[in-house]
Amino acid sequence: MSSEEAAPSRPRSRSTGVFIGFTVVTLASLLGLGYVGVGATNRLTGGSALETITDPTKPGYVEAVAPSPVFELLLTDANEQLSAVLAIVPEQGEGPASIVWAMGELLVGAGADSTIDENSEVRPLREVYAKDGKEAAGLEFEKALGFGVTERLVMNPDDLEALAKPIGKITVTNPDAILEGTKERSVRYPAGDVELEPDELGEFLTFVGVGEAPADRAIRTRTVLAELVKAGGFGSSVATDHGTDAQVVFETFGSRPPRFDALPVISQEFQGSFLYRPDIEESATQFATLVQSPVSAFPGQRPRVRILSGIGQIEDARTFVSEVSAVGGEVLSLGNTDPLGIELTSVEFINPRYETIANAIADKLGVSAIRVDGDDSASDISVIIGKKTTS
Repeated sequence: MSSEEAAPSRPRSRSTGVFIGFTVVTLASLLGLGYVGVGATNRLTGGSALETITDPTKPGYVEAVAPSPVFELLLTDANEQLSAVLAIVPEQGEGPASIVWAMGELLVGAGADSTIDENSEVRPLREVYAKDGKEAAGLEFEKALGFGVTERLVMNPDDLEALAKPIGKITVTNPDAILEGTKERSVRYPAGDVELEPDELGEFLTFVGVGEAPADRAIRTRTVLAELVKAGGFGSSVATDHGTDAQVVFETFGSRPPRFDALPVISQEFQGSFLYRPDIEESATQFATLVQSPVSAFPGQRPRVRILSGIGQIEDARTFVSEVSAVGGEVLSLGNTDPLGIELTSVEFINPRYETIANAIADKLGVSAIRVDGDDSASDISVIIGKKTTS
């Protein structure tokens, strides 16, 4: 079965919390939510088909794990051409908010995972946006990120002006002069301090200078966003696809400068210029702990994981969610086994394509992952945390 044909993972959620308690062990309800299949229910929770468990210390208690909020900002220029895509991760605990930036020229598609030539089936991200829409462009970006988003937002220069209007003029430091022109070049933005009015932000962020490196464009974006966050007091602007105003999205940064990363890319010289494609492996390493509870961008991007406590200590399962996420899993639900009193910790997986991640999860618990036969319609990896981690 291909990843596109795999059973659906959890729906994307607007919740800013990590856990949603749903004390359901009723078979029909579990099937309706898609979190626990028939075989897995009988094997891991004892198959209590009519009982509703509300006590998180009792056998058979289950709760869903909501994805951490991640906003996707597609930034367009005055001509509605895609300039850049940003993933925005709000503050999590003591850590600052995070931003991942990617340029609109990023090459994506089936051929972007290897050296590009004239026959490669690749397209710039901006072309995907222009021809196939924001969802298609967003999905390609999320494939490169290694996780999905919960809400999507498109902003043009007018939207940025409305957002920054209450703030007024800001001053940013430009690392290098930005040039324009073909035959005769001139300085569009000088190096050093540059003052920007709200109606100038969009052009400054989306302008591509002659010979300007992508890293410098990323620095420009980081500098502007840091100044806006420091100033605070955003105005109402365009809303996300779930109705959240951009003002609310930017307020999730808090008051601290956000962490800022450019999406890792592999550069390749091609016909006198440079092409850039996503570095998937580096992204997986660099962003492993960026999102506490990530959602998959598409079914199969991350294996679906269920964590159960074998001794009724559900906090053990809750605290292990981020550990599973860091090695590439997507935790859908957690709870208690039925019956309790399970001595040994275990990690089981069904599909061999997820063996590497199952082994990484097992390593964190001091056990070995075991492949089993069964129904994978509900989860790909099952974790039981028992009294002991070794046999």
